[in-house]
Order: sequence, then structure tokens, then C-alpha cells
Amino acid sequence: MFHPCAMKLFSLLFTLLLGISVADAAPIRALLVCGGCCHDYTAQKKILSEGISARANVEWTIVHEEAPDQDNESNQRVSIYENPDWWNGYDVVL
Repeated sequence: MFHPCAMKLFSLLFTLLLGISVADAAPIRALLVCGGCCHDYTAQKKILSEGISARANVEWTIVHEEAPDQDNESNQRVSIYENPDWWNGYDVVL
């Protein structure tokens, strides 16, 4: 038997690949953590969340934090990671 989170992830991937609607299923709780330099995270978080949600029943939490020092991103740590259980309550983390 698969872990329930693994089954939800498989359901999401299967839905995305085959375009099957799972509107009646319980929503997948997804966390997207992004930020820093070098990528257009503002556009990417919108494209990813809206694109996936158009194909699967997903409720998103998006944590987007910019690097405080764009020239030295190696010291950046997204604040959500300060909580030891930051991942708890989500089925999928991106």
C-alpha cells in the first residue's frame, strides 16, 4: 500500500499527464517556495500554480521571498524554513 501523500502526488502527476479531471476529489494541498535572484519568480509562480490548477484540484500556498542581498544570495534562507515543521500539512512541496 502506498503512503497517502504518495497517492495524491501520483494522482496529480497522472492528472497532469493525461488531462483527466479530478474536480470531485479532495484538493491537493501544495506549497510552492520560491525567491532569490536570477529567475522571474513572480511570473513562474503564477504560471505554475494557475497551469496546474487548471488541470487538477490543487489549493496553493505560495511563499515568495526575495534575497535581501541580490549580490550574495548564498546567505539567503527563506523564513518558512525557520519552522522545523514547515512542510507539515502539505501533500506536495515545490
